[in-house]
Amino acid sequence: MRKVAKWILSISGVLIIVALLLIAAVYAFISRTVTPDNGVAHIAGLRNDIRIVRDKEAIPHIIGGSIIDVAAAQGYLHAQDRLWQMETYRMAGQGRLSEMFGEATINSDKFLRTLNLAGHSRQSYQQLKPQTKELLQAYTSGINAFLNRETRLFEPVLGPEFMILSHQPEPWQAWQSLLSLKVMALTLGSNMSSEIKRLALASKGFNSNEINDLVGNYGNANPPYLPDLRNIYGFSAAGKASIKRNQTAGEFKTAKSDRFDLAWPIGVTASNNWVVSGTRTKSGKVLLANDPHLGLTAPSIWHLAHLSWEKDSKRINLIGASMPSVPLVLLGRNDRIAWGFTASNLDSQDIYLERLNPANNNEYLTENGWLPFEEREEIIKVSGKPDVVYKIRSTRHGPVLPDGYKNINKYLPVNHVASLKWLAMTNDDTSIDALGEIAHANNIDGFIEATRSYLSPMQSIVIGDTEGNIGFIAPARVAIRSKDNEIMGRAPVPGWLPQYEWQGYLNFNQLPQYRNPENGVLFSANSKFVDDSYSHYLTWDWAENFRHKRIEKMIAKREVSHDVASMMKGHSDDYSQALVDFRDEVTAQLQAGVSVDRNIINAINNWDGRMARDASVPLIIMAWFKEISEALLRDDLGDEYELFDKGYMSTILEVLRSGGARDWCDDINRPGHQSCGKIVFESLTNALASLREKFGEDWRDWKWGKAHIAYGQHRPFAKVSPLNRLFNVEIESAGGPYTLLRGQTDLGEKNPFYNRHASSYRAIYDFSDLDKSQYIHTAGQSGNFLSAYYRNFAQRWADVKYLQISSSAEEYEKGKIGVWTFKRK
Repeated sequence: MRKVAKWILSISGVLIIVALLLIAAVYAFISRTVTPDNGVAHIAGLRNDIRIVRDKEAIPHIIGGSIIDVAAAQGYLHAQDRLWQMETYRMAGQGRLSEMFGEATINSDKFLRTLNLAGHSRQSYQQLKPQTKELLQAYTSGINAFLNRETRLFEPVLGPEFMILSHQPEPWQAWQSLLSLKVMALTLGSNMSSEIKRLALASKGFNSNEINDLVGNYGNANPPYLPDLRNIYGFSAAGKASIKRNQTAGEFKTAKSDRFDLAWPIGVTASNNWVVSGTRTKSGKVLLANDPHLGLTAPSIWHLAHLSWEKDSKRINLIGASMPSVPLVLLGRNDRIAWGFTASNLDSQDIYLERLNPANNNEYLTENGWLPFEEREEIIKVSGKPDVVYKIRSTRHGPVLPDGYKNINKYLPVNHVASLKWLAMTNDDTSIDALGEIAHANNIDGFIEATRSYLSPMQSIVIGDTEGNIGFIAPARVAIRSKDNEIMGRAPVPGWLPQYEWQGYLNFNQLPQYRNPENGVLFSANSKFVDDSYSHYLTWDWAENFRHKRIEKMIAKREVSHDVASMMKGHSDDYSQALVDFRDEVTAQLQAGVSVDRNIINAINNWDGRMARDASVPLIIMAWFKEISEALLRDDLGDEYELFDKGYMSTILEVLRSGGARDWCDDINRPGHQSCGKIVFESLTNALASLREKFGEDWRDWKWGKAHIAYGQHRPFAKVSPLNRLFNVEIESAGGPYTLLRGQTDLGEKNPFYNRHASSYRAIYDFSDLDKSQYIHTAGQSGNFLSAYYRNFAQRWADVKYLQISSSAEEYEKGKIGVWTFKRK
């Protein structure tokens, strides 16, 4: 018996050793996918050799003789560091995610193929300037050189994600850089979502005043009165409750209606930028700050780079945030100018209600009679499953939206479908032409002139130059609406009535442009950035203006001269006026004598408004806000509450302060009448109970940072355990939805206080010495989770710290991690 036991133990020991050796071998093999510090590679078409120094932060300094050679080298380096990210961009844009991810992304593929972003990108590529095509072709040659490179001994050709999913990428094509930009444009297009919200509310029988209570955040704008949408759509005062659900656009299964598997959420826009004239700074030189807010991803959306080439016997340096899949940099500076973007929230999308012919549902109504739909058939390949055949119909306005996109067909009048007209769905989008011209601009006028070719999405851009000038331009193709269009982009419109057709586009000189204002400051934060003297329509759906007011106070109206430290203070500002206003309102309505721990009430009343990581009160107030939002709205909205469950402070404050067009505080599903004071108390009780359940009994141990995790999610492994622990980048963060140090929550998610959408990149450009400018992004330069440079920026980003990127070889050679040389093939 003992011999048997020894034999079993011996065999077990051998098996354990074999298993450990196998794990070690697999790890050693996968670790060979990490980019070597030094190397030599060959790229077809290079005119001269190129030397790339990776500095101590793994930031590449690409030094070449021409912009074309530099673009080729950058293409290789982007593929080397971020090939999987680039692959997800272009597969998403083509509606081919299901080839990699299976059934989970069929809905996304249907939606993206409906938009035909790939077809528009191919056609737009043909309209580009010859020098832009040459630039993109060189960039493409660099990517494909990496795909076809000679590998080291035991080095896999592709990274971990490709091996796990057994996916083989196709050669890169030049037009796919345009496609990646269109995917980003889609995520920044927000007004379509607002239109669907208003349609959904009208379908439930809500009148215009009730709709404005919930989707009426016009800031300081003064829109025309919204007509009663029930009359326009043919709904009764009771809405569509008794009407059979419209099924004309085809089956489209959906769980939560607005969850699509793109690189980041659709229609969530925010960012900050400001530029300060030398008349307002200690150095007498311009200062410019920017932090574009996007969905947090792992790896980061951005890849920092220094590019340098010669033109007309002068060396040009370009430094900033590049986007893997696109050459040059999107945000940054050259030797003479710097610039920063925020989303403008342009009304670039209109949804049209198309009435079907009762005698032939292959036709739709126009002002001149019935027209046939255009149709095309798409075949979606699905990993591990049969192909899905999908029919797409289009009208003169654009494609018919899939039935399940935000559940839109649930809200449509019977015998109607919805089509989308969007400024980015065009075959002449030359936006990428602007990149090369911006790189060579010498002053703000040169920058503004370079944006003439820019079409979509509209960006509010601040600019500074070494001559001391500051400027602003919001370039885009802007649709002109008819003066008879009383809806003006706020809700879907009848597609057969001529007053809802676009009347052309603004010319370039009609776009918002400003130069050297008297107060020496220009800024934007997604809310209304034009004053009443600007006569052209841009949108009514501006962002809530809490951040705008905070920049105005901290930057524009500051009496003391600015320096880099005050720019950093703006980036790190975690004061939430919105939550202070909410706190003041709900505590005022909290009924006297209610049984709530007085220590908690005192802490709430004494809170300084800072959403610090180690503070308890921000978490309590956010949980209170979550519960109140649900208590006020869910009973009235029913299933449509999910359209509002991210949380909208302006809506809740207005309802609590003025009551609104209906008694939102009264719960229609409960007997008796519920006052706002009762809802306030019950919501606080529920909030405290939920926090105790999750974070423990002692409220002093509850910390905002532990709930407000910056959730850099990897696609597709963010929700695949245990891979998510390896691939996600998660870290405690300060700030919140309404602070300059922004961290957008989604109160409808399982982890409602996670930071899901925040500063994707921070930069401060110091014109007293541009080489002393400050930069950071959310994760690291590498896209390989095994690399030391995959998440090494994350803590600094959370702490609002920065790094510098010098154009001086003497500086960036110090502590460099390696050198790559690219040679002509």
